[in-house]
Amino acid sequence: MSDLRNLSVEELQARLRETEDGAVMEAVLDELSGREMEEPNLQQARKNFDEIYCRLDEPLYGEEKTLRRIKLGRGLLVACVLTVLVALVTVSAVGDSSLFKLRGQWVQVESEQMEKYAVFAEQEDGEISVQFFVKGTDGVTRVGAERMTIWRKGEYDQDWVKAISYGQNTPGLWKESQRSYGNKVVYEGWPKMEYQVEIVVFAENGEGCDVRTEWVTIQ
Repeated sequence: MSDLRNLSVEELQARLRETEDGAVMEAVLDELSGREMEEPNLQQARKNFDEIYCRLDEPLYGEEKTLRRIKLGRGLLVACVLTVLVALVTVSAVGDSSLFKLRGQWVQVESEQMEKYAVFAEQEDGEISVQFFVKGTDGVTRVGAERMTIWRKGEYDQDWVKAISYGQNTPGLWKESQRSYGNKVVYEGWPKMEYQVEIVVFAENGEGCDVRTEWVTIQ
């Protein structure tokens, strides 16, 4: 796994989509989470933008700054700067759908059964791929997904209709006698339809069972 550090975020995301190996999933998720922690602070980036490029009399993002205090002659510049910043934030947050699904990959959990889990999904030409990974604590006896349901939005009435459901009898959703487990489920749906995935992940030991439910909307 030492080569992961040399991969770009896009290459890491591609490897995550392709793999069905739980150990690889965990390593890639850890690497992506580490990259996220290394991102520069947004407030500092704004200050740098003001100081280097804007050359305004006062910073745009002062704690008590309002647009009314900026000279009228700079109104067009301010509007342009704000438009660019809003556009950049929007593209980073929601413009790249795959990035959005992979942001905050790990959900940290503090319980006697579970340490963390990750769930994400995407659709390509109607083929829906759902990946999950659950890491339990020491002594876990069963771990994985308890249930997964894929819902399709009606084309005319806009109601959500159950497309397919997988339960504990579905092979590949969970494992016994291991601490962590991950897998990928692929469903052949319809192109250009909106889907929702409901997945219930769990980790169980002699003290009880920790169950978490996640919803992912994909278009």
